[in-house]
Amino acid sequence: MKNQVKESVSYRLVVMGPSRVGKTALISMFLRGQVSPIYYPTVENCHTWQMSQGGRQCHLDIIDTSGSKDFPAMYKLYISTAQIFVLVHSLEDPQSFEEVLRILEEINRERPGEQIPIFVIGNKSDRPRPIGMCSAEAELLLIDYMDVVRYTECNSRNRYSVDSVFAQITDVVFGSFRCVNGQREDLMSTSSDKKCKGGLLKKWKSLRRR
Repeated sequence: MKNQVKESVSYRLVVMGPSRVGKTALISMFLRGQVSPIYYPTVENCHTWQMSQGGRQCHLDIIDTSGSKDFPAMYKLYISTAQIFVLVHSLEDPQSFEEVLRILEEINRERPGEQIPIFVIGNKSDRPRPIGMCSAEAELLLIDYMDVVRYTECNSRNRYSVDSVFAQITDVVFGSFRCVNGQREDLMSTSSDKKCKGGLLKKWKSLRRR
């Protein structure tokens, strides 16, 4: 009986966003199926998720980051080393979405031209949202700015669309590599000729004033 050789790779996924938007709750609900009823501020937590698909395996390091910028060196390291970004905002707090836009602009500045998968998550979908927080407009704005961005709403407390978020991440990861003659071939484009349009935050504020 021949031994079956399985492909195995590792990726680094960084979860970023302001404080109290549900970053830790999103990760906890997916990995453990539950969320702590008590809020504990995050400094940095690391989790491991083992994925498999069609005989291939992937080791995903999930970095849960603090919402503050008290440690600028760590913040810069997250942006420079992430292979996948998950940026979380709260649908009941427009300012948290503006902070996500600032992070996107910083990713673009620090890593221009790189095609890094980015998932923007609007959390707390069960909460009343203020006037002007239109998900459709947000999604169109983000896709127009960076064609690698995917936008999804979810609720980390009742698991609504949480599994869908990580299913999309799984598809991106396993669609990004293959093995040819025992050698890994990375299919995730590392560069692009497309230039991101500037003034993302300014454009969003202009949309909200309409």
